[in-house]
Order: sequence, then structure tokens, then C-alpha cells
Amino acid sequence: MVRKYIPLFFICMVCLPIFGQNSESKLIELPLTHHDGYGRFQGGLFLIHFSPEKLEDASWTVPHKILKGVPADWKEVKKGMITIDMFQEYYQDYHSGYLSTEFYERVKQKRHWPADSTHLSKTPIKCTVGVAVGTDATGQKKVVIDQNNNGDFSDDTPCTLTRMPGFEIVNEQLTEIAVPVTFERLQGGKIIQMRTLVAVVELDNGWCAYNLPQYATAECEGQLIGIYGRFRFLDYGDTCLALLNEGDTSTIAWNEVFDINEYIKIHDTYYKNLGVDISKNVLRLQAAEVPASQLYSTQVGFRAIGFSGNDYQTQAKLSLEGCQGKYVFVHFWSSTCGSCLKEFPELKELYATADKSKVEIIGIVDEPSNRAVDRILEKYGVNWPQIQSYGAGSITSRYGLNAFPATFLIDPDGVILVRDLRGKDVESRFKELNLLK
Repeated sequence: MVRKYIPLFFICMVCLPIFGQNSESKLIELPLTHHDGYGRFQGGLFLIHFSPEKLEDASWTVPHKILKGVPADWKEVKKGMITIDMFQEYYQDYHSGYLSTEFYERVKQKRHWPADSTHLSKTPIKCTVGVAVGTDATGQKKVVIDQNNNGDFSDDTPCTLTRMPGFEIVNEQLTEIAVPVTFERLQGGKIIQMRTLVAVVELDNGWCAYNLPQYATAECEGQLIGIYGRFRFLDYGDTCLALLNEGDTSTIAWNEVFDINEYIKIHDTYYKNLGVDISKNVLRLQAAEVPASQLYSTQVGFRAIGFSGNDYQTQAKLSLEGCQGKYVFVHFWSSTCGSCLKEFPELKELYATADKSKVEIIGIVDEPSNRAVDRILEKYGVNWPQIQSYGAGSITSRYGLNAFPATFLIDPDGVILVRDLRGKDVESRFKELNLLK
């Protein structure tokens, strides 16, 4: 078996930034240059969900995702799909009748769905890639990826399935085992063939995970910007930015990464990250027109985005503005988030000992089902204020959150002091600020 080594290389496109398309809002569109590999970003791993062995059990399986050609001598075979462009996949599956309107709308609300869907194809195109794992006749675990995306593994070369301890991610190792695959994208009204890399590994627990080693760069006022979508999808629904300085080869820290709708400072100007427009192949930034002290964001040091609603249990009016003069600890959660539910006992104890004249704790539950909310509040004895908010325009969507739990500690002036405090760290910070009785 020959292991394929895919070196890093650059796919260069030379073009100039397009400034001033909207002078009123100071919108800037910066052309992207795409690169294979991880650059200075840390690669992530994402679980592969394999379809049931029997097709009749796969109620969500659609015709264009049926795979064949797995080596005949393989045992314990599992087949699945890796999504390259999630927007395109859900869009075409919905318009082909495979997704309900309710499910489709929920997906759109959960992610930064593009306002303009004209670059998405209603006719199914190749926006996923097939993968199969199994054990060959010698007892060795193998993986095969449908590199030419024809739904048939018989013309692809199987490789040994690399084992990666836990989620300990080694960029160099992932780059070495990555293989090139083709997929399709609608651009300029035409379906064009694209290329990327795919890396597949096995974790200690036997689960398989993947990522897509590709990122992009753009330049603004002489400053190089790195752009990536967490290496999960190439639709850039989660457009993350970081400043790249010449000569610095260190791995970018998590607090140096700026998410969609967050502000990145270039020289003396703050720019809002509006995400990538795939149809134009540009990064969209918006220059701030007010001082940094007046900017609202989910970032530490910025003013917290305001919210309001009714307490789920008492129907009393609640708002961030109404808590002015107090610290506010905001806890975003969902009924399907196991980690969120595990935090409730500690939060209940914290709420009982918190000095309510100095601090308020507010839960934001992203859940449409009253029954699910009632069940959880009763089970865990939740007695601190909760706002039920979901769907388009929800508090969760305005905060740009796609994962739970998420927390924000906001100071009495409405400025975010710290975010993503968890467990005993919340109590420790409360003690430091003298917020306990």
C-alpha cells in the first residue's frame, strides 16, 4: 500500500481589492486566495456519521448519495458522506423533496445562512464526498474516499486508516494523509468543478473523524488576513478571521480568532466581519463609523448586544438594559445539549448564594418546544430567570451562536468582561468580584 503524501501548496489568484462599493456603510470586499493545508490555524476534527447498513433503515438517505464499489473482501463496512458545502446540500435536498420545510427552516436559523441563495443550485450537484471504512482480509483497518466523486469506490485506492489518539490534532500528520477530492459549485450561473483535500482518521473510541484542510487569505490596507471555516465545511458559513503577521509561524490562539459579526482591528480602524461571499469569492468587511467604546459585539471589551423577553416561568419582563448597574451572567443553553444540563446543579447553587443586588443570572434557552423546557426546568429545579428564544431574529442568532453552552459575564456598564466561563470558574469569578452573599 502506498501512502499518499499531499504537500501544502498555494492556489494563487491575483486581483485587487474592491473598495467603496457602498460608501455609506463603508463596505469592503476583498478577493480571496485559497490555500491547501492549515496555515497557522489549528485543525479541528469532526465526526463522520455513517448510514445504516440497510438502506431501508436510512430514511434520510437520498438517491444521489447511494455508494457502491467497496472492496469485496472487506468486513464490518461502514459507509457515509462528508459534507463539503452544507448550504448547497440542504438547499438541494429541500428542493428535491427530501427535507421538510420545518427542518429546513430550523437549519437556516441555526447557521449564518446567506441572504442571497442565487448561487445555490436547486438541481443536485456534488457537494458531498463518499467515504467507507472496513477491515480487509489481513485484519487491517482501511479507509477509501470517493476522490472523483462518482459514487463508486472501485476506482479509488484504499489506505490504512490512521489512528489519532483522542482529539489530539497534529496538523502535519493530517496533511500527510489527506487526499484530493473533487466537488461542484454553482458560480456565475454555471456548475464548475472544484478541488479540496480530505483527511480521515480513527479516534481511540473507534469513531471516525475528518476535516477539510483548506483556508484562504485576503489583504486589507497592507495587512494579511487569514480566513477559515474551522476546516469542517467549505461554504464559510462560519467565517473565522485572524491577522497574519510576516515572520510569525506560531499557531494562532483561540482568542486571536474573530467570528462572524465580530470586530477586527486593522491599524486604527475596526472592521466588522460580515463573512465570505462564495459566489463572488470575497471576504466582506464593514468599517465601523463610531468609536470602539460604542460598538456592540460578543467580544470581550465590547458592549454586549441588548436583549429582552419575558421570564418563561413568571412572564415578568426581562432585559439587559433593565439590569444596568449590576453584573449579568448570561447562560445560553439547549435541551439537546448534555453539557448544558450538567451545569444546572452548580448554577442552581450559585444562584442561591449570589447577591441579587449586585448580579443577575439569566438563562437563554434555544428551544421551540415548551414541553421540553418544562421537563428540564422541573427536573433540575431551575429557579433563576429564563428567556425562551429561538428562530430567526432570536437572541441566540443575534449573538451568532451555533454551539452550546455559551456564557457571557457582563459588567454594570454593559461591557462584556469575560465569556465562556464554565463550572467552578464561574463561582471563582463571582468571588473575585464580591458577588456572593
